[in-house]
Amino acid sequence: MRIPTSVIVMSVLTAAPFGLGIRDSLKAKPAVTYEGEIVDDDDRHSARRDHAALAEYEAEAAREAAEEKVKRAKKLESLDTLFGVEPASIGSWLGSPTVGSMVTEKMHIKVDELSNDGLFIPTMDDRADRLRSVTVQISSYDYEMDTEKVCGMLRDKLTAAWGRSVRGTWLNAATHQRATLTEDPCLFSIDQVVDADAWVASLPIDAMGQSGEKVAAKAADLGAEVSDYDTVEWSLPGVGYSSKDTDVVASLSDAGKVTFISVATDSDFDTVLAIRDALSAKLKAQPTRDEDTGGWVWKKKPGFSLVQEDRSDRFELQIGKDPSL
Repeated sequence: MRIPTSVIVMSVLTAAPFGLGIRDSLKAKPAVTYEGEIVDDDDRHSARRDHAALAEYEAEAAREAAEEKVKRAKKLESLDTLFGVEPASIGSWLGSPTVGSMVTEKMHIKVDELSNDGLFIPTMDDRADRLRSVTVQISSYDYEMDTEKVCGMLRDKLTAAWGRSVRGTWLNAATHQRATLTEDPCLFSIDQVVDADAWVASLPIDAMGQSGEKVAAKAADLGAEVSDYDTVEWSLPGVGYSSKDTDVVASLSDAGKVTFISVATDSDFDTVLAIRDALSAKLKAQPTRDEDTGGWVWKKKPGFSLVQEDRSDRFELQIGKDPSL
């Protein structure tokens, strides 16, 4: 049976668009999916831009991290400038001065420069234009470093340069200087220190009976002044292995006269014994032991007693009768 011409023509007309559609589909770029969603050309371009931006960000972060690492390493090298070659000596950052020397404007500039460093917080005690002490606090927060670790590095450097310390303290008998390193917070200090004989020689025994104004005037360069509590207070150099100055407090009577003096500081037990012996030599008398306090008492006017606090490095020399008793 012959197929009608009309059927053939209709089949051709119907198939043509279908075939053209198949051709276009075959020529088209394959669909791209991301997490199950079809991504068009604009999305692909955006993804490429985001990827490039991320790569650039990561590269910049890596460069900054590398630069910060070099910066931290360089700052850690500056720990060597805090101390000198000799035990308990001030380093090159301040010009290597000695305690007791005149304070110059250049030294103040050096303190300001180190303050802006970001790793150190320096302070300088320069009463009466004389250098009394220098303290540098380690503050490594600006460099995202462990402060305790940095403090340990400084301790190792000091030990390598000066030898082992006694409870974090180094003494230099020739220069009468003392260096201490404490933790939490990390503080490195250098100040003046005296031996037991010099400490006893500096005792203000002659202040007994004098007016508070006269005593304050004589010790003005040591910071002495009359307080609101009827006392005159000032400080003397420390003694032995410690990090403390010597605190002097003279109590005044209603008439404004000194009737009692307390001299207190921290030190090691051997130094306390040396002070006991030096004071005995000065007073030309031997002490007796106080059964209540465990201290030593000299029966010489105006009266002397040396007491060390229990389980503590703190000790106190009392001259005269304590008005609180």
